[in-house]
Amino acid sequence: ITTKLWDGLFRSSLGIDFNARSRGKLLGRSMAAFGQGTFDVTDTLHLTVGGRYNVEKKNFNNRWFFLDQPREFTCPGIDVNGVLDNCRSKDTVFTPMASLAYDFTGDVMAYASYSEGFKAGGWTPRLFSQQSLKRYKPEKLKAYEVGLKSSLFDRRMTLNISAFQSDYSDLQLTSVRADSTGAPQPIVENAGTARIRGVEIEANARIGDATTVSAGLGYLDGKYRRLDSGVSFPLSAELPDTPPLSLTGSIEHRVALANEGGITVRVDASYKDRTYKEPSNIRAVSQKPYVLLNGRLAYQPADERYSIALFGTNLLDERYITNGLDVASTFGIYEAYYGRPREWGVELALKF
Repeated sequence: ITTKLWDGLFRSSLGIDFNARSRGKLLGRSMAAFGQGTFDVTDTLHLTVGGRYNVEKKNFNNRWFFLDQPREFTCPGIDVNGVLDNCRSKDTVFTPMASLAYDFTGDVMAYASYSEGFKAGGWTPRLFSQQSLKRYKPEKLKAYEVGLKSSLFDRRMTLNISAFQSDYSDLQLTSVRADSTGAPQPIVENAGTARIRGVEIEANARIGDATTVSAGLGYLDGKYRRLDSGVSFPLSAELPDTPPLSLTGSIEHRVALANEGGITVRVDASYKDRTYKEPSNIRAVSQKPYVLLNGRLAYQPADERYSIALFGTNLLDERYITNGLDVASTFGIYEAYYGRPREWGVELALKF
């Protein structure tokens, strides 16, 4: 595959070659054994324990040719300890879980849980220099959660509340830096340790026989606890994609028709606080607080054989950033990717 990036359109004083041919190949194999069981301590107290043993194997063969300035970056690369590596890895991880649930009544339950998880390690696949060919370790997670789940008022209302903390080690983050030649290199690196604390509240209520209202609130507090040497951002930086406050809400109403069919009207909205999109917290590619509004109008006959709906997404035509990169050290610019604009559509569904 030959890739031409900004060929003839972009001029740089760095002398970077943007015309490249990639013959990289990443082969992976994942094997796992897992089990889970629940023990009734009493009629109302239940203990669940489980575990998963993962073996993740990867073989990375990178061959990246630059057409104007011929170069080839191949294995061996550098492993996480700075030792020459043949671009093969094997990660074995055991992740246990345990939860305790107590039934106050048939409709109200409290729980506490502990679980572990991980994200596999690997290599940065798109290289501009041999310096980028470095393996990163698996990211590991320890998660604690307590909560309450309830179904109230003859099951016409659902209310769920939870509080949690997630502890990350060998946190994987992506950034773009200039190497010793001035060429940009996207790097996935193990940044250090971090924790996220939060609260989530979800409520859903049926009003009469035709209207359903739902709402949700999420609060997050993310902090780095320790950063590895060489990380380019300070310990005080905010974690990417961790908005302090998130809100959701919807209302749905069904109108019965004389032919026993029905029309359903639904409106839903969501709000997110300011969110940083990359580790350095560059404000130019952060997303300020914004609201998304969606709507749907649907008709379905009594036999429910089909339905037809008119829908609209992002009705306020909000311009919002979904991802951002800091490439100022190489190109003097910041790069942002935006969400979809206002859209309309018609949907037809059939049952066979």
